[in-house]
Amino acid sequence: MANIDRLTQIYNRAYFDMQLTLEMERAKRYDQDLFLIMIDIDHFKQFNDDYGHQKGDEVLTAVASIIKEHTRKNDTTARYGGEEMAVIIPCSTPENAQITGEKIRRMIETLSMEKTGVQVTISAGIASAKSSDLDVQKLIGNADRALYAAKKNGRNKVFLHQLKK
Repeated sequence: MANIDRLTQIYNRAYFDMQLTLEMERAKRYDQDLFLIMIDIDHFKQFNDDYGHQKGDEVLTAVASIIKEHTRKNDTTARYGGEEMAVIIPCSTPENAQITGEKIRRMIETLSMEKTGVQVTISAGIASAKSSDLDVQKLIGNADRALYAAKKNGRNKVFLHQLKK
């Protein structure tokens, strides 16, 4: 239970940090691809302001549940902080990581009204460990940059981090 976020019932930040380090080591050892999706609930502060913190908690719980429901068993879904969540995707491809991110985005947009009574959307950024030189901080930074690009370009989008050439 120490690894589970009490509100959302997904892994917490401490577990995420540990698991990401382990997955990075595994990716290096076996020369496998590893992806990270950083997810942010669009305009989350507005839910708390308009409907109260209980509705905000309901939104967080519903979003976490939808994410966990629409990822593989060997993916790690965690609450990164506040309204930000993360998914570690080992042994995948850029195309499949993008498909997973888009599926999560679409399912939250589709199911949120039914689960919470309010329309919820997310923005997501995806990064590859290989494009981050297999460094945890670079991977998180690249996923964060892709996330902010999604937000800057209108929200409710999924962006894959691209290396500058």
